[in-house]
Amino acid sequence: MIFNPILETPVSRPDNSSTKFAELSWERGLSTFFIDEVPFSWSTGKAFSQIITRYITLLLRYQKTDKKTHCYEMGAGISQLSKNILRQLEEAKVLEDIQFHVSDSMSFDALNFSKETPPHFLILSYIIDS
Repeated sequence: MIFNPILETPVSRPDNSSTKFAELSWERGLSTFFIDEVPFSWSTGKAFSQIITRYITLLLRYQKTDKKTHCYEMGAGISQLSKNILRQLEEAKVLEDIQFHVSDSMSFDALNFSKETPPHFLILSYIIDS
C-alpha cells in the first residue's frame, strides 16, 4: 500500500505553506543562508559567472550597435555574482563596452529602464536560489 498524505489543499502561491515558511526564514536575514544551508554558492560563484561572461562577450561581439550594452542584475543580494562577472569582463578586456546595473530589488521599476538604457541582458539568478 502506498502512503500518499495530502499536506495541504490547493491554495494560491502567496497562501501556501512553502511561501509562509520562506517568509518566516527571511526574518532572520542573511543567517538563513548559513543556518539552513541554502545553496547560494553556485549561483553566485565563478563557474556560473563564467557562463554569463561568455554569453555577454558573444553578445558584444555580434551586436550591431555603437551604443553601450546594458546588463541588469535584479535581486542581486550582496552582488557576489556581479562582482565575479565584472572581474571576468575586465580580464576579457570588454568592460568598457558595457554598463552594468545592479539592484537587490526584484522590481523592474527600481532599475529605471528607458529608451536610452534598454536592457540588452537581464540576470535573474535569485530564481535559481528559490
